[in-house]
Amino acid sequence: ASVEGEKEVLMCREHLELSRRAAEETTVLLKNDGALPLDTNKKIVVVGALADDKLITGSWALFVDKDKTVTLKQAISELYGDADVSFFTCDEISGEMLEAAKNADTVILALGENHTTTGESLSISDITLCKAHKDLFDAVYGVNTNVVTVLFGGRPLALPEVAQKTNAL
Repeated sequence: ASVEGEKEVLMCREHLELSRRAAEETTVLLKNDGALPLDTNKKIVVVGALADDKLITGSWALFVDKDKTVTLKQAISELYGDADVSFFTCDEISGEMLEAAKNADTVILALGENHTTTGESLSISDITLCKAHKDLFDAVYGVNTNVVTVLFGGRPLALPEVAQKTNAL
């Protein structure tokens, strides 16, 4: 065994293909009121820091090469390269972001938990979204009700209000 041999096994084509297949087969679409698939002829705004988080693999992905992690922003940019897409990859509410969301045909919100809030020794008693993400959802939904929510996390989260209001989850 060697470091070079480990790198060959960890990132070999077979394992990367298996990882992609596992991600595709375990992604759960809880709701779709017709918002998906996205219309590439429409204006799309993506909001949330998790949309561009290279550490979305979680705290147990010990050998992950974060430079090879495909973020939501990268995936949307690649899949919808010809679409009119704007990104606001932060969780701070701003006038510019709200104006863009207001004028969009669809807003994609990246919400949930990042690698610092879920994992070993990070148990919580309140499994709802953090206040910043609740506020972000409410602000965006207040200007545009055509919302698709992409939820990130390593544990179940309770979000009945988001589930009720969002067009896809």
